Amino acid sequence: MIKIVIVDDFKETAESLSMLYGLRKDVQIVALAHNGDQLWSILQEHEVDLISLDIQLGRENGLELCQIIHHKYPEIFTVICSVEATIENQRLAAEAGASYFLAKPVSIADISEAIDLFLRCQQDAGTDSSSLTAESLDDLFDSLG
Repeated sequence: MIKIVIVDDFKETAESLSMLYGLRKDVQIVALAHNGDQLWSILQEHEVDLISLDIQLGRENGLELCQIIHHKYPEIFTVICSVEATIENQRLAAEAGASYFLAKPVSIADISEAIDLFLRCQQDAGTDSSSLTAESLDDLFDSLG
């Protein structure tokens, strides 16, 4: 079972993402958090495999949180999920240690692609699943134009 925490400052968005992730039978939503403090409390109490993290969290910056997560919990697969899906934000997310970037609005196909990548990274013991590789980032940029 893939244990997921969703971090988004908008309750409705967090709940929508929870429903989309929850459509997968191999996923368990551990908790929803609306800020960094709530996320840290959850991580102290629960084992988590994947974090879905918005860039804008009110006064907090999701990219900064992603960087801290990457350093404190390098084994957690972090998905940046944002309406701000510019090439620059995707680059910054990769530099912050994000494993994947989802552009809002998110579909079930997008969620499945992120989960499938997580599973492939878990199966490949020689791959660091905690961050995008330079090669995968180059592939992403090539595919975007």
